[in-house]
Amino acid sequence: RAAREGREPTAPERRRLAAVAAACLLAGGCLLSGPVVGAVAASAGPVAAVALVRARRRRWPEELRHAAPGCARTMADSLGAGRSIRTAVADAANAADGAAAHELGAAARALELGAPTDAALVELRSRARSHAWDTLVAAVLLQRDAGGDLAALLRELASSAEAAAR
Repeated sequence: RAAREGREPTAPERRRLAAVAAACLLAGGCLLSGPVVGAVAASAGPVAAVALVRARRRRWPEELRHAAPGCARTMADSLGAGRSIRTAVADAANAADGAAAHELGAAARALELGAPTDAALVELRSRARSHAWDTLVAAVLLQRDAGGDLAALLRELASSAEAAAR
């Protein structure tokens, strides 16, 4: 779940991860240097599993932040083709990979089930915890009140975010 959803594993999942890591290290150590080295390596299994999950959890927000410009551009293309913002979110979810695909997919599913657009986008923003996503959601919500060309605004946001990343 840490790799797919950016979530902390539950207690049973942590135990399973520790057991699998210990078994793999035991087998690897036995094959390379014998049973004593395998047993010593296996004792590091739980620590290795925790370190791996923490590393993946640290990469999740960064991956999500880096995907924001591409998602904004995809949403802009969808809006430029005359589709609604609800459909644009689903299109961006289908075009994205990894963290962005998961988070946008959750927002798209909520919208499909009838959630208000504002609520789904605010929930997306709160899960993303990133300035890039805050700006993207704010642009969509403000456009609803003020009007204007949202597709052009999203393209400009994507260009600005990419320039800032460079």
